[in-house]
Amino acid sequence: MDLEVGATDFETGVTFRRNQTSEGVHAYGLFWGFVGWFDTDTIRRSSSSTRTTDQETDWARGQVRMDAMLGPRRMDTFPVPADVSIGPQLYFSQGSVTETKSGDVVTARSMDMVIKVLKADGSPNPSVNIEVDPDRYALSYATGDGFNGSTTNSQGEIMITLTRNIPNARFLAAARSRISAQLGQVSKSIEITL
Repeated sequence: MDLEVGATDFETGVTFRRNQTSEGVHAYGLFWGFVGWFDTDTIRRSSSSTRTTDQETDWARGQVRMDAMLGPRRMDTFPVPADVSIGPQLYFSQGSVTETKSGDVVTARSMDMVIKVLKADGSPNPSVNIEVDPDRYALSYATGDGFNGSTTNSQGEIMITLTRNIPNARFLAAARSRISAQLGQVSKSIEITL
């Protein structure tokens, strides 16, 4: 191993000071008749200037060289891999976006979405409660046509409707948000645009 370390230190300083004094006498009036006015003034000026520079540099440089001989590992069998178990799976199916209008003005957008839950073996997971976080959208659960609100039906599905209210034309542009569904410790999220 070769290692080189060094440092440099540089410092400069300049100090300058100047003092200047000026005195004067002025006389006014009739001097031979002893009538007059005398005035004196004094002017003092001083200035000071200081400039300092300080610079410090540290550096290090090194190099490591190694020789290695590769060979097979001495073992009879490969190690046993860790057990991997697959838990319930959540799947999202998005419907189309529909608009609600008042005259020609769009006041809301909504989307139906089906969330399907499968067991580890791939079969439907019925009668389990799904928690849905709609972020900033309004959420409602379907309770008709074979759906049971937030509890999965016999096919392991729930249907939700996400609604985004549009109070005026300034909010008409589409907005993205992340929706998440959770079953116990298993959760999954999806980004939608309304």
